Amino acid sequence: MLHFRWLFETFGCQAYGVESYTAGYAALGFVIALCIEKYCSVRYTEFCKRFVFNNDMLDDAALVVWITSLLWALFPLFGWSSYAPEASGVACGLNWLQKDTSHLTYGLCICLGSLFWYVVAAVCISGTKQEKPIVVTRGQEYEWLSHHQLRWICIGFLVFVIIGWGPYGMFMCWSMITDSTEVSGLAASLPPLFAKGCTALYHIGYLMSSEKIRDGVLGGYLDEPAKKEK
Repeated sequence: MLHFRWLFETFGCQAYGVESYTAGYAALGFVIALCIEKYCSVRYTEFCKRFVFNNDMLDDAALVVWITSLLWALFPLFGWSSYAPEASGVACGLNWLQKDTSHLTYGLCICLGSLFWYVVAAVCISGTKQEKPIVVTRGQEYEWLSHHQLRWICIGFLVFVIIGWGPYGMFMCWSMITDSTEVSGLAASLPPLFAKGCTALYHIGYLMSSEKIRDGVLGGYLDEPAKKEK
């Protein structure tokens, strides 16, 4: 924003909307993909070793997530929904208060699609619990991530999604079932802030779960005193 107007005006607002929603949809998509990949690696271990981890399927899955996210973010530019300045005045997002078929159907597809894939991810991660306890040998203590750690990281990510995107989904559903075209600035500003803020929490799961990752990211500063005592 520059003097209460968007730099490059309409083009700048639309470009910001595409960029932010591409990243937002991708953040959701990668959580879902991670849960599905974890399920496959536990339930179909041999298949994954032979066909997934030894070729470009993981790269292809990431590419699918990005392309799908970009596609849904581009739809508003071609008439299915639209982007408009948010209540905060410092960001552009979907115009949820517009009450026409284009905006309502887009919002409905986003809500139902996100809910469906969230349930799929939750079912997949619930199916990764192993009945037999995993014995960690002394040489495996300093691994990147164990199965148990990855499972709880996925669960944590699903919780972050509820915290971050739940208010956004509720606001979206509210806008579809009411005739109101006005909402308080606080009510309109909080859901986008929660959604954007939750993505900053994802890395915390990795840092808390693995000593090796903490050493790689933080240079071992946090664990150095403990190592010296040993």
